Amino acid sequence: MIFMKEALIEAQKAFDIGEVPIGAVLVDLKTNTIIARAHNETEITQNALNHAEKLCLERAMAKCGKKVLPETALFTTLEPCPLCATAISFARISKCYFAALDSKAGAIISHTQIHKTHPHFFKTAYEYIKDVYSEESEELLKSFFKNLRKK
Repeated sequence: MIFMKEALIEAQKAFDIGEVPIGAVLVDLKTNTIIARAHNETEITQNALNHAEKLCLERAMAKCGKKVLPETALFTTLEPCPLCATAISFARISKCYFAALDSKAGAIISHTQIHKTHPHFFKTAYEYIKDVYSEESEELLKSFFKNLRKK
Protein backbone atom coordinates (compact mmCIF):
# COMPACT_ATOMS: atom_id res chain seq x y z
CA MET A 1 0.00 0.00 0.00
CA ILE A 2 1.79 3.02 -1.29
CA PHE A 3 -0.35 5.43 0.72
CA MET A 4 0.57 3.84 4.05
CA LYS A 5 4.22 4.23 3.05
CA GLU A 6 3.52 7.96 2.52
CA ALA A 7 1.97 8.13 5.99
CA LEU A 8 5.12 6.50 7.38
CA ILE A 9 7.23 9.17 5.68
CA GLU A 10 5.17 11.74 7.60
CA ALA A 11 5.66 9.78 10.82
CA GLN A 12 9.43 9.83 10.25
CA LYS A 13 9.27 13.62 9.82
CA ALA A 14 7.56 13.84 13.21
CA PHE A 15 10.20 11.56 14.77
CA ASP A 16 12.97 13.72 13.33
CA ILE A 17 11.64 16.88 15.02
CA GLY A 18 10.89 15.27 18.38
CA GLU A 19 7.17 14.68 17.91
CA VAL A 20 5.38 11.40 18.58
CA PRO A 21 5.88 9.70 15.21
CA ILE A 22 2.42 9.51 13.72
CA GLY A 23 1.69 10.41 10.12
CA ALA A 24 -1.40 10.60 7.96
CA VAL A 25 -2.38 11.11 4.34
CA LEU A 26 -5.84 11.65 2.87
CA VAL A 27 -6.52 10.12 -0.54
CA ASP A 28 -9.20 10.98 -3.10
CA LEU A 29 -10.77 7.62 -3.95
CA LYS A 30 -11.92 8.81 -7.37
CA THR A 31 -8.47 9.84 -8.61
CA ASN A 32 -6.34 7.74 -6.25
CA THR A 33 -4.22 10.79 -5.39
CA ILE A 34 -3.11 12.33 -2.13
CA ILE A 35 -5.09 15.43 -1.18
CA ALA A 36 -3.24 16.29 2.05
CA ARG A 37 -0.62 14.97 4.43
CA ALA A 38 0.44 15.71 7.99
CA HIS A 39 2.31 14.50 11.04
CA ASN A 40 1.91 15.24 14.73
CA GLU A 41 2.70 18.84 15.65
CA THR A 42 1.65 18.97 19.29
CA GLU A 43 5.09 19.87 20.64
CA ILE A 44 6.17 22.45 18.08
CA THR A 45 2.82 24.25 18.26
CA GLN A 46 2.19 23.58 21.96
CA ASN A 47 -1.32 22.53 20.99
CA ALA A 48 -2.48 19.16 22.31
CA LEU A 49 -5.06 18.93 19.51
CA ASN A 50 -2.57 18.98 16.62
CA HIS A 51 -2.68 15.27 15.90
CA ALA A 52 -1.62 14.05 12.46
CA GLU A 53 -5.09 12.90 11.44
CA LYS A 54 -6.82 16.11 12.50
CA LEU A 55 -4.21 18.29 10.79
CA CYS A 56 -4.45 16.22 7.62
CA LEU A 57 -8.24 16.63 7.53
CA GLU A 58 -8.00 20.38 8.17
CA ARG A 59 -5.48 20.80 5.35
CA ALA A 60 -7.64 18.78 2.97
CA MET A 61 -10.73 20.81 3.86
CA ALA A 62 -8.85 24.05 3.29
CA LYS A 63 -7.49 22.79 -0.03
CA CYS A 64 -10.86 21.51 -1.26
CA GLY A 65 -12.94 24.29 0.25
CA LYS A 66 -15.30 21.74 1.81
CA LYS A 67 -16.21 20.79 5.37
CA VAL A 68 -16.93 17.16 4.47
CA LEU A 69 -14.77 14.86 2.39
CA PRO A 70 -16.76 11.83 1.26
CA GLU A 71 -15.14 9.42 -1.16
CA THR A 72 -11.80 9.80 0.55
CA ALA A 73 -9.62 7.43 2.54
CA LEU A 74 -7.36 8.30 5.44
CA PHE A 75 -4.17 6.32 5.93
CA THR A 76 -2.63 6.76 9.38
CA THR A 77 0.23 5.02 11.09
CA LEU A 78 -1.59 4.54 14.40
CA GLU A 79 -5.12 3.62 15.40
CA PRO A 80 -7.05 6.89 15.79
CA CYS A 81 -7.73 8.24 19.28
CA PRO A 82 -11.22 9.44 20.28
CA LEU A 83 -10.47 13.00 19.07
CA CYS A 84 -9.33 11.85 15.65
CA ALA A 85 -11.99 9.15 15.27
CA THR A 86 -14.63 11.80 15.93
CA ALA A 87 -13.03 14.18 13.42
CA ILE A 88 -12.90 11.39 10.83
CA SER A 89 -16.60 10.73 11.34
CA PHE A 90 -17.65 14.38 11.20
CA ALA A 91 -15.59 14.89 8.03
CA ARG A 92 -17.47 11.90 6.56
CA ILE A 93 -14.33 10.10 5.51
CA SER A 94 -15.33 6.88 3.70
CA LYS A 95 -12.45 4.68 4.80
CA CYS A 96 -9.70 4.80 7.38
CA TYR A 97 -6.74 2.44 7.33
CA PHE A 98 -4.29 2.28 10.22
CA ALA A 99 -1.03 0.43 10.61
CA ALA A 100 -0.58 -0.07 14.36
CA LEU A 101 -2.91 -0.56 17.28
CA ASP A 102 -2.89 2.00 20.10
CA SER A 103 -3.22 0.03 23.33
CA LYS A 104 -3.54 3.21 25.41
CA ALA A 105 -5.88 5.48 23.43
CA GLY A 106 -7.14 3.59 20.39
CA ALA A 107 -10.77 4.34 19.68
CA ILE A 108 -11.50 1.85 16.90
CA ILE A 109 -10.41 -1.60 18.12
CA SER A 110 -8.32 -1.26 21.27
CA HIS A 111 -10.68 0.58 23.59
CA THR A 112 -13.79 2.69 23.12
CA GLN A 113 -14.74 1.55 19.61
CA ILE A 114 -16.30 4.96 19.22
CA HIS A 115 -17.94 4.23 15.87
CA LYS A 116 -19.89 1.37 17.46
CA THR A 117 -20.80 3.03 20.75
CA HIS A 118 -21.98 6.28 19.16
CA PRO A 119 -24.51 5.29 16.48
CA HIS A 120 -25.11 8.91 15.47
CA PHE A 121 -21.63 9.09 13.97
CA PHE A 122 -21.31 9.08 10.21
CA LYS A 123 -20.24 5.70 8.86
CA THR A 124 -16.57 5.19 8.19
CA ALA A 125 -15.11 1.81 7.27
CA TYR A 126 -12.06 1.26 9.49
CA GLU A 127 -9.44 -1.32 8.66
CA TYR A 128 -6.42 -2.37 10.67
CA ILE A 129 -3.67 -3.30 8.23
CA LYS A 130 -1.36 -5.85 9.81
CA ASP A 131 1.58 -5.97 7.42
CA VAL A 132 5.10 -4.66 6.96
CA TYR A 133 3.91 -1.11 7.57
CA SER A 134 2.40 -2.02 10.93
CA GLU A 135 5.78 -3.39 11.96
CA GLU A 136 7.56 -0.24 10.75
CA SER A 137 5.08 2.01 12.51
CA GLU A 138 5.32 0.06 15.77
CA GLU A 139 9.13 0.08 15.62
CA LEU A 140 9.24 3.84 15.02
CA LEU A 141 6.95 4.44 18.01
CA LYS A 142 8.94 2.07 20.25
CA SER A 143 12.17 3.75 19.25
CA PHE A 144 10.75 7.21 19.95
CA PHE A 145 9.53 6.33 23.44
CA LYS A 146 12.70 4.40 24.25
CA ASN A 147 14.75 7.50 23.37
CA LEU A 148 12.38 9.70 25.36
CA ARG A 149 12.78 7.53 28.47
CA LYS A 150 16.58 7.79 28.17
CA LYS A 151 16.33 11.58 28.40
